[in-house]
Amino acid sequence: MGPAGSLWAEYKYVKKLPARESTKLRTSLTEQQIRWLQRLVDYRHSAALIIGVGDTAIIMQSDWRVDLNRAYYEKHCIQRKEVARWIEEKCLTGSEGEGICTKFEEDLGTEEK
Repeated sequence: MGPAGSLWAEYKYVKKLPARESTKLRTSLTEQQIRWLQRLVDYRHSAALIIGVGDTAIIMQSDWRVDLNRAYYEKHCIQRKEVARWIEEKCLTGSEGEGICTKFEEDLGTEEK
């Protein structure tokens, strides 16, 4: 929470990436958590799903049902410090952190996951 608003984030940590590039990441995101995130967005609140592995993560602001594989994660992940900067900018200024999240969101519709 900050001057620009609040951010509701569901954070899922994956201990390690799968061995195969095509293997999907298991995040343990429940149906109820998906509904909660969608309800927040429907009510015009900022919400995100952050999936982290090691010192990296992916930030998702929609399409929480998308199954991500290792190759896709490795291509789009950002460093933990960038995640912190994105959260800070989102809450303090309302900005999107210089495209940190938007590049990933745009690619969701164009690449095979």
